[in-house]
Amino acid sequence: MIAKIVPGTNFKGAIDYITDIFGKDKQKKGARIICHSDGIPPGADNKTMGVLLDSYARKGDHNIGDPVRHFILSFSKYDAPKLTDALMSQIFQEFLSRMGYKNTEFLAARHQSRKNPHLHGITLRIDRDGNVISDAFEIDKANRIALELTKKYGLHISSGKVDVSRDRLRGRDKAKYKIYDAVSAAMKNTDTWDKFYEALERQDIQMKFHINNVTGKLLGISFSTDGFSFGGKSVDRSMTLAKLEEHFGKLNEIVHENVHDYYEDNWEEYIEALPYDKRSSVMKNLYKPFVDFFPNGVPELKLPDVRLSLGNAFYDDRITDGDIIPSKDGNSDFVPLQLLLFIILDNYQPQLSLCGGGSSQSSGWGKKDDEDERWKFRFRFNMGILKGIVAGAKRKPKQHKYSLRR
Repeated sequence: MIAKIVPGTNFKGAIDYITDIFGKDKQKKGARIICHSDGIPPGADNKTMGVLLDSYARKGDHNIGDPVRHFILSFSKYDAPKLTDALMSQIFQEFLSRMGYKNTEFLAARHQSRKNPHLHGITLRIDRDGNVISDAFEIDKANRIALELTKKYGLHISSGKVDVSRDRLRGRDKAKYKIYDAVSAAMKNTDTWDKFYEALERQDIQMKFHINNVTGKLLGISFSTDGFSFGGKSVDRSMTLAKLEEHFGKLNEIVHENVHDYYEDNWEEYIEALPYDKRSSVMKNLYKPFVDFFPNGVPELKLPDVRLSLGNAFYDDRITDGDIIPSKDGNSDFVPLQLLLFIILDNYQPQLSLCGGGSSQSSGWGKKDDEDERWKFRFRFNMGILKGIVAGAKRKPKQHKYSLRR
């Protein structure tokens, strides 16, 4: 059994909807009221029920903006043979009681569906004594109670989102399940971040990482499509950043490994291009092992401010293009994979900007050390390894002649 909550303000409108008075929804054809509280007279029409519930909601000293509580309880198609009106009514009233609605007026209507039996129930947040019923954490509470009642009454326990009928979803729910299905498939069929990213793009799903510019921390991951955006956890607990990194590898570790490879590869090429009698001197005076830059291994991920890292002009262009989405308070940004990896590389620039580490006027790469040349190299350095980093290769590290891998 699955529970859904729809807050509202209009009792008459909610009653018209659950009883399908206008006959617009084929799925609600044959909708019938299966239970109601003593405060609603038998046989009352929708207008009368709406007026009564509205008057009950005015009792007491309060100013509730959303007094209507519309609950939807959906059952598995496998439970249809046992779900009599009496049983559904009993389950609904116990659900209300456990949710805290123990002394309120209510009614529930059963809807006919080809696949999943379900009911719509209405109650109010004000009890018969005029007390306001708390709605704190009601979504989590409803999910927990729905599972408890499913077990208590021996109902079918769904395998999760797989059992949800996609063709009946609309709006935000439809977008959320589209993301769930696409991410699930991509996780099964890809083994690197870049392939995962490309698989989602083919489904018109954007993936962005949430960076806190104040603390320098990576907060999480989000997915968006069709105008709706969701955090990874809200899509499914298996789609948080932590879970994805378990599958594809930790982003800072991937960057570290690829920077290491890039550094060693280029030193090896540089040394081999020198005359044989020069190699020993260059290695002795200029070469600095990669492990000396990072004696503690992979550095802790602490991201710089996105705007400062990218520069004002580039940052503003990326916002215009939709690559970057700033938070409302301006303290954090949502960025795509390529930009995140580019920003992580900034942690390596101070140590490796000269790629030789020595104090010599020469950088060790046969390039001038004036400011223009350093920036040119920085650009080449980032772009040169970015493709490999995005790929997140899990290949066995190469053994370089001068490598000091631990």
